[in-house]
Amino acid sequence: MDDTINHSEELENGTTTNVAEVAEQEAPATEAVESTATETKSTLRDAVLKAFEKTSGTEAEAAPVVAPTTEPAKEVDPITGRELEPIRAPSTMTPLLREKWGNVPREMQKFWVDRERNMQIKMQDTAEERKLAKEFQQAVAPYEAMFKQHNTNAVAHTKELLNLDHQLRSGTPAEKAQIIHSLITHFNPDVQTLVALAKGAPMQAAQPAQQAPNVQEVVRQEFAAREEAEQVAAAQREMAAFQADPKNEFFDDLKPIMLQAIQAGFIPDGPLNEVFRKAYDFAADQHQEIKQILAGRAAATAPVQAATQTAKPIQSVKPSLASGGRSTQSQARPKSLRDAVNMAYDKHTKD
Repeated sequence: MDDTINHSEELENGTTTNVAEVAEQEAPATEAVESTATETKSTLRDAVLKAFEKTSGTEAEAAPVVAPTTEPAKEVDPITGRELEPIRAPSTMTPLLREKWGNVPREMQKFWVDRERNMQIKMQDTAEERKLAKEFQQAVAPYEAMFKQHNTNAVAHTKELLNLDHQLRSGTPAEKAQIIHSLITHFNPDVQTLVALAKGAPMQAAQPAQQAPNVQEVVRQEFAAREEAEQVAAAQREMAAFQADPKNEFFDDLKPIMLQAIQAGFIPDGPLNEVFRKAYDFAADQHQEIKQILAGRAAATAPVQAATQTAKPIQSVKPSLASGGRSTQSQARPKSLRDAVNMAYDKHTKD
């Protein structure tokens, strides 16, 4: 199910607050003009954004695969009679599916959660290999055109270089000479430079002039780095507490939109708990599924709240004061219809 935010005509005209599109626009010009002090000092918003970044990527893979949702109905073991612990819905589910988790048979819940856990373990076991593959891909990416030109690829070329290195290290002097001769013939270096190097003459390389470091700048950067680290740590602690609160059960689902809202400047600076709360509420209103779930819950609880508000305790009836300041006396109840008529007539004639 697609969880992306729906596009609308208002969004195309630039009159919407949909964060998925507005976050891609350029920041206002007033934010681009900053003083030197503001540029050198990390702001609270930067700390919050970095806290979001630190909860993504590899750290997100180590997160538990289940997330608290609405409490499912309690089940009892038919054999032992003991109450069974409820199985939590996997966090990889969409909010609407997690809302219906309680209607899924327990056997299916257990199979689903076990499958998610096995996949998570497999991802953790292969994390090192995937990291190495990513680093290798980044290292060889600039040379893809060269590989295509010579009708080879990064893996084959790497094997060739490793084999050549092994021969130069472990081969006989004659084999090493043959390899070097082949390299010279192939790459055609400058012969005079080779002869000079063979005679022991060092290569004269231009040494760049080194400037003395600015001590004040180094100290300033060190203090700025420490301040930034403290702010990021505080934002991470506040975010962890916010995420652990059961009221924020959709935090993992709304985290990307919350990040975009803060980056786009929709959430004003302030105390960390207020920043996260406003970002969470803003994102919940933008996420169609979660907005639908919250509206359904509110509609379900509305009749109960209305009944509670309208029900008022019956107050005891107190005798009112008659004109002239005299209190009315309680009259005897009529014993028959005739007595009631007589009492009504007497009251009418007195008035």
